[in-house]
Amino acid sequence: MRTTKYLVSLVCLVTVIGPNGEKVPNEDEIIESHLDQVMEQLIELHATDPSINLVCNQATLGVLIEVGNPIDATLLASGYLRTAIHAANGSTPDWPDPQNKAWSVKVLSLSAEPVAETEEAEVGELVGAA
Repeated sequence: MRTTKYLVSLVCLVTVIGPNGEKVPNEDEIIESHLDQVMEQLIELHATDPSINLVCNQATLGVLIEVGNPIDATLLASGYLRTAIHAANGSTPDWPDPQNKAWSVKVLSLSAEPVAETEEAEVGELVGAA
């Protein structure tokens, strides 16, 4: 069975609100702290090659997924990313079952780019054997 490694990237808008819905003065620090927690959670979940890049309030979260097609890659990556965001006490309001938390991630785009193709050996078969 052939599989492909996909780099799945989620571009999102990260926001922070105060207890009464107001803008908080230290938003940048809060966002950075929460995204550090998201990275810790991705590592704890054993996500492959997790990455987070933050520019202003727009973050790109990425993981490497090895599966048979890009649809499965985005589904699996979405599960990793959403689980990590929730474990860091964030919310994902545009995903099903939104939660009312103090910081949230809104999906702006999601992509899966193939980076390498691999071949899984059948039981008893040597890969590359002639």
